[in-house]
Amino acid sequence: MKIVQVFFMMISFSFFPGIGNASNASNAVQDLYVTIPFAQSTSSSTVTAYVVVVNSGTKTLPAVRLDIWANSQDEGYKRCGSWGDKSLTVNKLAPGASQLFHVTGLQRAWYGYQRIVAFVDSQCQITESNEENWGYYYLSY
Repeated sequence: MKIVQVFFMMISFSFFPGIGNASNASNAVQDLYVTIPFAQSTSSSTVTAYVVVVNSGTKTLPAVRLDIWANSQDEGYKRCGSWGDKSLTVNKLAPGASQLFHVTGLQRAWYGYQRIVAFVDSQCQITESNEENWGYYYLSY
């Protein structure tokens, strides 16, 4: 588990320079980043995905909702107030901190390909410097 935490911290600091740096409250930045580094079919009817949420800002952020769609082909998931196939709670995150989710029981597509989508802060509770709070992963069958 410690290796995974160090790995995600290395990713956080290399992709988001400046996170974790001390800053005063007047120029604190709020921003969340989400990615799906891996997903796989676990049976003929279900998929498991790993989702990582990173606070890439300079301010501690409150708990927010994370929604995951098992097979989203349109852009509807980018709307505030969207509800996914699974909804989870992201804990309060300090600057540079991350949270890993192991999401099971997502519906598998029957054939072709499937796009698993994750949208963090789907209720748009916080104003961020970058509102592109979604990540996706393609599977093909």
